[in-house]
Amino acid sequence: MIANYLLESIDKTANPCDNFFQFACGTWLQKNQIRDDAKSQNTINILRIHLDNYIV
Repeated sequence: MIANYLLESIDKTANPCDNFFQFACGTWLQKNQIRDDAKSQNTINILRIHLDNYIV
């Protein structure tokens, strides 16, 4: 589950030698919006929310 989530964040159209950030995080930025009540958003927070929803 977590590995898949991270692998889906990779932008396979980006060349990691030219823009590693875009390669590693490109689709994450498109898929994850910062909530209005949050000051920031990161992978750990999103995974925590997913796991909380999965457990409950």
